[in-house]
Amino acid sequence: MNICEGLCYAFFATLATLIVGLPASIFACRKMSVGAFAGNVVPYKFPVLEMGLFILALFGMELILSVWTIRRQKKQSLIEQMRAME
Repeated sequence: MNICEGLCYAFFATLATLIVGLPASIFACRKMSVGAFAGNVVPYKFPVLEMGLFILALFGMELILSVWTIRRQKKQSLIEQMRAME
């Protein structure tokens, strides 16, 4: 369940990055190219490799942290975990 929850967080973080980041990067590319290239607009190229590496790192870190958390929780009983929270 922890892993599924973490994967959902990673999925929605990726989705939010694309929804917010893509229009922002297109806007920034147009504004910067107009200023840097004397009014000429440089066409935007989506960074596929970088986005793929970001998604891979995001999901990889989530899986590593979920497995680490699960192993750490297995070392203590539920009663000990509840006492530690107080």
